Amino acid sequence: MRGRPDLISLNEREFIANALNEGLRIDGRSPYDYRELSIIFRGLGHAEASIGSTRCMCSVSAEIVEPPVERPNAGILQTYCELSPMAAPEFRPGRASERAVEIGQILERGLKQSKAVDTEALCILAGRKVWQIRLDVHVLDHQGNMIDCANLAAIAALRHFKKPEVQVSGEEVKVFSAEERQPTPLSILHSPLSVSICFISPPEEAEEEALVVVDPLLKEEECASGSLTLTQNSNRELCGLQKLGGVGLSVGQLLKCNEIAAVKIQEMAAFLQRVLNDDAEKRSKVPAGRTKRKFEEDTEEAPVEPPVLGPIGVLERVIPSALPKNVPSSNQTAVKDEVVTPSEEVDAAGEDSSPVTQEEPEPAAEVKPEKGKLKKKLKKTSAADNAAAGGALDLSSALKKKKKR
Repeated sequence: MRGRPDLISLNEREFIANALNEGLRIDGRSPYDYRELSIIFRGLGHAEASIGSTRCMCSVSAEIVEPPVERPNAGILQTYCELSPMAAPEFRPGRASERAVEIGQILERGLKQSKAVDTEALCILAGRKVWQIRLDVHVLDHQGNMIDCANLAAIAALRHFKKPEVQVSGEEVKVFSAEERQPTPLSILHSPLSVSICFISPPEEAEEEALVVVDPLLKEEECASGSLTLTQNSNRELCGLQKLGGVGLSVGQLLKCNEIAAVKIQEMAAFLQRVLNDDAEKRSKVPAGRTKRKFEEDTEEAPVEPPVLGPIGVLERVIPSALPKNVPSSNQTAVKDEVVTPSEEVDAAGEDSSPVTQEEPEPAAEVKPEKGKLKKKLKKTSAADNAAAGGALDLSSALKKKKKR
């Protein structure tokens, strides 16, 4: 339909028309089939979409500007399209071609007129400052159906983009970075997607209507006598329609194309939602108001603190010197349930003749030292040890009471 005059020959035109008349296409698809879809996110608000070999890239950016006078409470949404020579040799750099302007108008019409993006939510200070969202679409490889590929990349980038968080205090606006606060996504009410359909004249011997081709290839676009682009959302609402070429369409053909576009857009919307969900699961979530570095430090395992000392630790800390020196250190931790005072040791020494014993000792394990040795050991106990034992009785007075008994 457009492009270089030597892109396709007359024999190829006849071959494509005859094959479509029999329900075949040059790449093996049926007339209503789409090529394989692919969406890759290169960064926040940076998406690359592919439909077969056709590739488009879209990047979204945000800037705080003054609103227009006619709409002081609404933000601004702008769309730019660039066709570089790397996409096709007929494109020239440095100026916007007719095809680039056409793609930009279709995208802007589908987004603005259908009010897919809530521009009033982009207002920061009425009449003072609003967000300006800019979409830069670049065609990387042109192998047919650039409009649908550019539209898919633009919608994916818009839904993936998040603008910085702002705080308004009086007339001052503070913009937080992504490390300080979690960015917020745009308020998108619905996702308008487009489906392009080409009409190819049938062979001369066939007296039929124009042949319908969905997702045309580059050579099929050159053979077409007209095209139709329908923009709808997942609710089957018509958001835009643009017809190019001089081919005539009946009401039945137009309704049929609308039904075909509705089915294809449902599939594209489900695919886009699945890709966005997968990307959201892979990305790390940083809590608001905290930097990523601090978040990683907080998530590290804290050093293991020593366990709280029980009765054993109390015994070793309170009366370490009250125990006999010749008793091994392992015997000092034998008492677990209660703390033994020196007075209780003296009473136990008179009755059982043992310095420190458990409540129910075994008879075979009892050791009965001589009374003279026990007196010598008790005399060596200092006054400081008695004070550390928590106000225990004097050992000498305890021995006198024992003798009187």
